[in-house]
Order: sequence, then C-alpha cells, then structure tokens
Amino acid sequence: IQSSNNNFGMGDELGRISLHTADGSTPGAGEVFRIKTESASSIGADYTTRLYNRNGAGGGATEISLGNGQGSIYLSTNTAGNATATARMAVMSDGRVGIGTTSPTGKFAVSDGTVVAEINPFSSSSGAFIGTRSNHHVLFKTNATERMRITSGGTVGIGNTNPQRTLQINATNPGIRLEENSGSSKRFEMFVRV
Repeated sequence: IQSSNNNFGMGDELGRISLHTADGSTPGAGEVFRIKTESASSIGADYTTRLYNRNGAGGGATEISLGNGQGSIYLSTNTAGNATATARMAVMSDGRVGIGTTSPTGKFAVSDGTVVAEINPFSSSSGAFIGTRSNHHVLFKTNATERMRITSGGTVGIGNTNPQRTLQINATNPGIRLEENSGSSKRFEMFVRV
C-alpha cells in the first residue's frame, strides 16, 4: 500500500489500484482500477460507490455504479479512448433488468434507443407477454430472414411486410391446411391456384 496516494497492489501491480473517498477524479496514468465513494457518477447523483477503470488510448472507460438512493446497479462501457462510460445495462432495485435502457418498465427490456422490446409477466400473474412497448412491429425470423410480422396496428403478415387484412399470406403457392390429429386423413385445405 502506498500511503502517498492510497494506491495498493500485489506483485508487479503495486500502486496501480486506488481507493478514494469523495474523490471526483477519474483514474490517472498508471492506474488500472479505482474504487471511489462520491455523490455522482456517469449515471447521475445518488450513486455512492463506483468501480472504475482507466480510460486511455488503449480503450474506453468501464464502470460499475452501485446506487445508494435507488439501490440499483448500472454497468457502463465505452470503446473510445478517453471517453466517459455510457450505461449499457441496469438492474433495478425491484429486479427489473434493462439492456440499452436505464429505466426498464417490464421485468426484462432491451432497447436500441428507439425500439423497446420486452418480456414481461402480467401484473395479475395470469400470463406473460413478449413484444414491444413502443409503437413498433414484432418480427419473426428464421435463417436471418423475416417470415412473419405482427404490425404495430395488430395485423399479421406471413411472407408480407405490409399486411392489408387481419391476416395476409404471401407465397408462391399460398395455402392453409387444417387436419384432424387422429390419423383419419380428415382435413380441410384452402389454397390459391393460378
């Protein structure tokens, strides 16, 4: 432990890890990690404990902020050198998790900054939903190709990205087949012939 600057380390890492209290500066040259107690972080006020690594030419800042006022945890990264870490993931005090958002509404939310997708149980504990909270479509893909979508207006398209009816199917030989599950070969088919 170096008494001059509160740094400590083991082996060849002596002096490269620092402990600070009420310190607003970021890790300096030669430091690889800093644990700080302060009133703010890259997320905002009321985050008293930060685990923060040095940002520099070799990589961007990374940070874990433990919230005192909210009891939440935020993980922040940045790939650019000498840049402030940006929050990428949040675990809220009530268990909600957000990726790309620091204010998830449902139990699990993923956002690109515009679209917010969620997996969330109903408040009545009678089921769950998978979908968007924002005004965007839900797409289903296989082999990286869209096969079906539910539009933001509630219409469903299979092989079609702009369905004009409640259900619209577009295919080379489109058809619907209903078949009894007893093996009796009873079935109903509706298809289009050209």
